[in-house]
Amino acid sequence: YMFIKHRKLLYVSLFFFFLILIIYLLKLIIYYNATKNINKYLIVNKIEEEEHLQKVVFTDGLYKYLYYNKNEKMDIGDIYKVNGSIIKYSGSNTPNGFDYRSYLKYQYIIGRIEVTNIIKVRTIFILNKINNMLDKYYENHFKNASIIKALVIGVKDGISDELSTNIQHIGISHLFVVSGLHVGIITGFLEKILEKSKLKNKYQNIIIYIFLGLYLIITNFLVSVLRVTLAY
Repeated sequence: YMFIKHRKLLYVSLFFFFLILIIYLLKLIIYYNATKNINKYLIVNKIEEEEHLQKVVFTDGLYKYLYYNKNEKMDIGDIYKVNGSIIKYSGSNTPNGFDYRSYLKYQYIIGRIEVTNIIKVRTIFILNKINNMLDKYYENHFKNASIIKALVIGVKDGISDELSTNIQHIGISHLFVVSGLHVGIITGFLEKILEKSKLKNKYQNIIIYIFLGLYLIITNFLVSVLRVTLAY
């Protein structure tokens, strides 16, 4: 009924549906046809600090590659000319065991890079810098940063397996999944604040749209957030 009344909404929805489908199919084709060697420019997309090394996730725009850096410190947004080989992980050898290869594939990570030569070219700004700044803010200002991140932006990387199991047992796991409820609470709070201002409705809506756009970036364009944002 909604699509009958609003034809433009139907066309826009179909456009995004086919666009997402095409991108997904292209990524699958590239994944299964990925070569064993690599010689290209890659951007540092994510960094996890570990003891004596950095766990770096490179990206070429479509796919991601793991790299364990033991040399000079890298930063998000750094561009490197990388030569080397790609090591793909094998699947689980035990029934119902953890399949690390499938886990990486779900994140569009092709494999680990064994570098023969790597040269830094330059540094650019990428959206993940915002997430990195927020991560550092959480870590520096909250004792339970992992729980705060899970509640606010749905990032559960820092939650231990034991805590995750306890959350499931007491039935509050839905609170740690960013959904329309989270967006509704946040936008409702914003609307109440903006109502007290002397701004016109048009400018209030612009501020809310800007905030929703930033929240989309922070949550890495989660489908649940994107759906609510488009429907707002």
